[in-house]
Parts: sequence; C-alpha cells; structure tokens
Amino acid sequence: MPTRADLASQGLHGTFESVGARLRDLRHARHVSIRELARLASVDKNTILRIERGEPVSSKVLNSVCAALNTVLPQVTAPVHETSNVSHFQTSPENWCIVFNTLRSRSGLPDFTQVPDPVERKRLGGLGFVYGFMQNHECSITNGTLQAAVVEVYEPYRIPASHPGEEFLMCLTGKVNVHVGEDNFILAAGDSVTFRSELPHNFELVENDPNGFAPKILMVWIEGAPDV
Repeated sequence: MPTRADLASQGLHGTFESVGARLRDLRHARHVSIRELARLASVDKNTILRIERGEPVSSKVLNSVCAALNTVLPQVTAPVHETSNVSHFQTSPENWCIVFNTLRSRSGLPDFTQVPDPVERKRLGGLGFVYGFMQNHECSITNGTLQAAVVEVYEPYRIPASHPGEEFLMCLTGKVNVHVGEDNFILAAGDSVTFRSELPHNFELVENDPNGFAPKILMVWIEGAPDV
C-alpha cells in the first residue's frame, strides 16, 4: 500500500490530504462529477472518494486522475502560498518533465519525470518514447482559473484533450500542427489560435527549430464551463 512518504520520495511536495483537496477543488471547477471523473481516469468511483478523503493511493493512479482533469501531478503537489492576487514563476530547467510516455516507450522513466537536459529530451522524443515535455508555469492566483505551460512537442497524444473552458496556443519556436475539432492549423513561430477547449484538440511536430530541437508552444487555458 502507498505510504505518506511516497510523494516526497518522488521529489513532490504536499501530503495526500492536500493533494486530495486540490483535486476535489479542481474537479468542482471543471464541473465534473465523481462518477464521470472515475470513468475518464479508468478507475472506480471509490478510488476517487479515497483520493478526495486524503487516503494514500499510488502515483500511477494520481497521474491518471490528474490527466483526466487536464493537469499534471507536480502542479497539484506544488506548495500553496498565502492568498494572493499576484503570482510569479521563475523558469528553471528542472521544471521540464515528461508529459506522457508513448505506448512503445522503453525509457523506463515514469510519466512526469523531470528531464532538465534538452539534449536528453530530444533523444527521448526522437526515439518516439515521449509524446512531449511540459514546463508548468505554477503562477496561478488564489482561486484563479487561468493556467499556463510551455510544451515541447514531439507526437500527438493518442487521445485528444477535451475539457470545459477556453484555450490559447502560441507557437514559440519551430512549427506545429494544431488539431481542433475537424480543423487543422499550421502554426509557425509567432502564430496563435484560440478555441473552446471542450472541442477535442491535439498538436504535433511539423518542423524543428533552426537548432534541430522540437518546437515549443505556449499554452494558456481558462478552467470552467462557459457562461450561458
């Protein structure tokens, strides 16, 4: 059975109680029921209830639940600071982590492993072991709905994302193909697209940057169902 030391052993902050509370708040913000979240995460309803009560579960289960809520485990385990209307994030190579391994991955690295070395990220992505890498910008204000990350793109994820809210993508380097519903948009550096994020969406590499590294996109999204 997982223990309360498991999070710390993976270099993650927080406790199962704090993680459970943040996942519950995130589920409410996305207007997702316990039953629906269990279905999306491929776990049973009792597992979601256990998580939200702060009971220990494996990191594999937590990763699945985070993915179903369109977030990553390091995001929900990051330290919570006092109530603030301003939040600041300072970039660091250590912030880069694997988003998801591909089905054919033989890297031996679990999802959300930190990979600070860009050459190693290029190697893993070039071998087809990783869909992409993400650098979460953990600068959300208290009770805010705006989230941001930079994504290094290698392959489209096998299941397109879909969640309530709005999303803005801007290509920073290289060139990417963004799929939104039935539409495709080729974005070069400086190009952007905004869409309702309940539409299934995905993105894939079209062209590396001039130094041969994978393209990067800025991803900004607002959580929650649109007003009606």
